Amino acid sequence: AWSRAEPQKSFRVDMKSIYSGPLNWPIIDDKPFITSFSNFNLRNGGQHTWSDKIQDAFIGRLVAQTHADNMGYEPCIVYLNGKYWGVYGIREKIDEHYVEDNYNIPSDEVDLLNSWNTLAGSASNFYEAHDLLMTADPESDDYYDLAANYFDLENYKDYFIVETYVQNLDWIGIAWGVNNMKLWRHHTDEGRWRYVVYDTDGGLGYFSWNPWQNYIEVARSPAVANDHSDIFNRVLQNPQFKHEFVNRYADLMNTIFTQNSFFTTISNMQADLQDAMVDHVDFWETPPSVSQWEDDIESIVNYNSLRLGAARIHVNDEFELDGQVDVTLNVEPAGAGRIHISTISPSAYPWQGVYYNGCPVQITAIPNPGYEFDHWNSNDVIEGLEDDQQYTVNIFQDDLFTAVFQSVGGALDVELSEINYHPHPLLDGGEWFELHNNSSSAIDVSLWEVSDGTSQFPYEIPVGTVIAPGDYLVVCGDASLFAAQYPEVDDYVGDFDFVLGNSAGNLVIKDSWGSLVIEASYGDSSPWPPGADGMGRTLEHVDGENYTLPSSWFDGCMGGSPGEAWMPCDEPIVVSEINYNSLPAVNPGDWLELRNMTSETLDLEGWIVLDAANNSFAFGAISLDGDERVALVADPTAFDVVFTCHTLGQVVGPSTFGLGNGGDEIYVLDAAGSLIFSMKYDDGSGWPGEADGYGMTLELIDPTGDVNDPQNWQTVCPQGSPTQAADPTCLQNLSITVLETADVLEAQITGGTPNYEIEWFLNFVSVGMGVTLNNPEPGIYVVVVTDSQGCMSSSEVVYYNTVGISNAANGLLSLSPNPNNGLLTVELPVSNGMIRILDNLGREVYLQRVSDYKEWLDLSHLESGHYLLEWVYLNEKAITRFIIK
Repeated sequence: AWSRAEPQKSFRVDMKSIYSGPLNWPIIDDKPFITSFSNFNLRNGGQHTWSDKIQDAFIGRLVAQTHADNMGYEPCIVYLNGKYWGVYGIREKIDEHYVEDNYNIPSDEVDLLNSWNTLAGSASNFYEAHDLLMTADPESDDYYDLAANYFDLENYKDYFIVETYVQNLDWIGIAWGVNNMKLWRHHTDEGRWRYVVYDTDGGLGYFSWNPWQNYIEVARSPAVANDHSDIFNRVLQNPQFKHEFVNRYADLMNTIFTQNSFFTTISNMQADLQDAMVDHVDFWETPPSVSQWEDDIESIVNYNSLRLGAARIHVNDEFELDGQVDVTLNVEPAGAGRIHISTISPSAYPWQGVYYNGCPVQITAIPNPGYEFDHWNSNDVIEGLEDDQQYTVNIFQDDLFTAVFQSVGGALDVELSEINYHPHPLLDGGEWFELHNNSSSAIDVSLWEVSDGTSQFPYEIPVGTVIAPGDYLVVCGDASLFAAQYPEVDDYVGDFDFVLGNSAGNLVIKDSWGSLVIEASYGDSSPWPPGADGMGRTLEHVDGENYTLPSSWFDGCMGGSPGEAWMPCDEPIVVSEINYNSLPAVNPGDWLELRNMTSETLDLEGWIVLDAANNSFAFGAISLDGDERVALVADPTAFDVVFTCHTLGQVVGPSTFGLGNGGDEIYVLDAAGSLIFSMKYDDGSGWPGEADGYGMTLELIDPTGDVNDPQNWQTVCPQGSPTQAADPTCLQNLSITVLETADVLEAQITGGTPNYEIEWFLNFVSVGMGVTLNNPEPGIYVVVVTDSQGCMSSSEVVYYNTVGISNAANGLLSLSPNPNNGLLTVELPVSNGMIRILDNLGREVYLQRVSDYKEWLDLSHLESGHYLLEWVYLNEKAITRFIIK
């Protein structure tokens, strides 16, 4: 709060819910994933308002490359009530909303502490951690794990490295009270404390020019002792943590704390402000001149030129190591691979860094695609380990480590083969996706970065991860959850922190050099396969197809096929026939047919069938022989009336589950409660229209294929074939066909027992009785026949004589996209009628009933070319043309 004394004040901007709520705009380019702000700070530069104005923001930019949490920064110009008010930095406020914005953790589930108080939630877990860590033996085997139970140790190491390297005097009680410390955790059993770097105005010699002071030492035992320094001193006594801390300190001094990094980062920030500072200096005279401002920025880089060497000495002395060693890394041939040392992977070779004799370092050779590791050129440090791709050694002298690779030929060919973005609760292995190596040689995917397309939660595939030729690798959101659900899968890595959205999402995969390998997107609405959206199935990719097109994906089998290629499904039972919307004049009620796909007898007692609304039917004592079927009916009385003359197998009911006329989901659970089958049907989007109230049923074509694909369903017989296989000759001893001329529809009946009652329906409304119907209007007709024994049958005809129909509806059709790749959306004047498509020779190639104002047509089976689409409803029609590319 010292900067409140300055003429140019800092401001806090709060968007209160009692007014218009949060600011929905991504105002900080450093964090584009934050698109909504409930508050933010406009910082004047703090104690640096008279000098460089950006030191804290600059250190925040450096911290963004580490595991320590940081405040986002965006330079801006403020106008106060319309008046110019100078240069500011937009900064995040470190509160529970910061956690929600950066980590997608609800703000009311956050424990947040500052230097003195509990800001949100509870501090009890922190004090519990303090007491346990201060009483346990730090050199014991389980001490490291104890610390990891309470603190995110990657964050912890980086936070204390950053604060001690920049020598933040106004921090952990070094010169006065504890200040500028905030840490948070998710208030769950798995929540770990994370520290946030903020307000580093007192660093880099600003309050005390002394780059040679050992801040590791003073942070372990500051002038004002406190819980944070107590724990820091204690964990550094653990051998494993100490070695990791030393090597990570070396890594950061070899990367973000180098002179080049300091100069490049701060020069870019200076360039952003250069022009704006002219007006700012004229208005505030703080700093007194632009040239003074430039000198103050240069002083930050100059300070680091002394600080870097001093800090390296401090690490050596503080941990009683045996001196610094210069490590040079190189690869042969150039561009054949890279080397991972400790926690970093340099991008340019030869590369040089500094490590410590007395602290072993892990080194790994990582081949690029088309190469494989061969050996290391020998030196005294790795004698005897030249053939090991990865080793951990104490580097006791300055030395050169050269990884030699050899070409194996072949191009990079990695496929995103499967996505599980919305698991069903009963098949919950967490979110995951699968990579397939189509190459003829192994591909090392170490350090490949996977994200949802934002910079918020990138996941880095661990070092040493290799996919053999033809093999698969699963990347998991929760590795323990995945392993529990799929114990037979061995090749998986995890855990990623980004979220595969349940409604839509993206996957971006880059190699270790940052080059894009795969970019994919998916959705959960038609025409995307529905079975992967919380129904227990997964998205399976069609090899070689575009990752962004719905037609490039299909529904996999129950639980998916992680770690292996998709194979035709071998589910023990399938829904093989569905009657969801009966012809009003011949209405047996809703029913469906289950088919035993095994050769063994299935005991169905206790099995449950569910719909989307969780209406259920539980089977009693019943079993199905191999390939036998059973009909599950809602209304047995109505069912028996319609199927009086049919040969039936097992029929069970009544059932309270419903089959929606517009579509529904169907689930089958076995007696143990395991989900073994699911599917979703629709009354549009390419599904056979004859089953939607026209007297037919949906019959499954290939029970081992995609049960959610409308092309895998057909209509065969009027009223269907419950408990029997579909037979084109149909099972009834009664059939009816329709002859049509320009002005007459005539019914012809075979089988059954005379006399016959014949009734005609147009759009489900009775329009006549008898053998013939004269002067029919264009439309969809159903004729129903009942013989003297009560046997019933029906037939449907699309009467399409368009002579004399008005073209007044022309111009009311909307097609998109046009041209298209065979996937076409049609918007219509009314939710009825018929769509017919003709090729450029006038041949009918597609016919579909209309059930909605918007119809999606899958025409991918048609060849490229020009087509005509004609829509007819009653006495209106519309015609338009489109192109399939």
